[in-house]
Amino acid sequence: MCFTTPRQLLSGVILSLNNLKIIVITLLIFSGCSKESSHKISRGIYYWETNFNLSQSEKQWLNNNNINKIYLRFFDVDWNPVLKGPAPIGSLRFLTKNISNIEIIPVVFITNKTILNIQDSLIKSLAGKIFKRIQDESFALNTANIKAIQIDCDWTLSTKSKYFALLNDLKALCRNAKISLSATIRLHQIKYYKITGVPPADRGTLMFYNMTPVSNINTTNSIFNPDIAKKYLKNFDKYPLKLDLILPAFSWGVLFHNNKISGLINDLNINSLKDNKYFIQKNNTIFKATRDNILNHYRIHKNDIIRIEEITPKTTKLAAKIIEPYIRNDSLVVSLYYLNKKVIKNYDKKDVEDITDIFD
Repeated sequence: MCFTTPRQLLSGVILSLNNLKIIVITLLIFSGCSKESSHKISRGIYYWETNFNLSQSEKQWLNNNNINKIYLRFFDVDWNPVLKGPAPIGSLRFLTKNISNIEIIPVVFITNKTILNIQDSLIKSLAGKIFKRIQDESFALNTANIKAIQIDCDWTLSTKSKYFALLNDLKALCRNAKISLSATIRLHQIKYYKITGVPPADRGTLMFYNMTPVSNINTTNSIFNPDIAKKYLKNFDKYPLKLDLILPAFSWGVLFHNNKISGLINDLNINSLKDNKYFIQKNNTIFKATRDNILNHYRIHKNDIIRIEEITPKTTKLAAKIIEPYIRNDSLVVSLYYLNKKVIKNYDKKDVEDITDIFD
């Protein structure tokens, strides 16, 4: 009769555990190697200037970062009180043409005031005029074959019905031309989608920025606030539209005169004012004017307040990490807002890769 000694039994247990450890490590290695991307990612950038004039450095930056799409603001539509009707304003001047290897998506911003005032009987006509103007202006880019159009409007409960009717008319025109229609979405319009409604578009594009009222002097950073953002991350699993994403990549100074907002000074950051002899720093982001002066073409009065709202690549990456678990469709466009000299300077190739890789 053969007996197993305690030492032999212990050796067998250790051997079995070692074998199990090897198996587990092997499985982890192979599972890591075989992991597939959860999303098919395209990279986009927004261009929100009055002149479409890409510099050589901008073209190089677009190429180096494999930007697939430029969301290009073609024009705005606002209510004209003299004409008592909607009218295009701020039309883009096309100084750069023949863009290769990058898809141009025309964007039209429509003011809520326009939707509020327009008669129901004129909505279909407005849709036709918007669509025709987009097509006409696309020829200036030598890009007649537009594949997608985006409408940007921060609709409210009072304008929802008419705005959605406008989108339906635009969607019919787009469908006939084999063009996709997308609409911008704000965070609260997802959390409360049963109240705010879902726009009748082919896709939605979530603006993951501008989260608190910029006009409130007590706001710390209206562009991005992670604590506020997390409060709105509801109902993404129920939202019926597939979502693309816009992440913030811009900074500005919010100008207050007599505690009321009087302007937004683009591309302003903390370093812009730290060494400015006409301002004193009150805290991390607040500066006070010590005398009347001119700053970036803005007239500043003594005692005016400027709140710096700065976004860095680190902030953009944080925003991407927060929203990534809630994007459920298998393909999406991840875009930065917006293309300018500061983005080219501050967001290098690794930054752009790190941001988009969060969604892989």
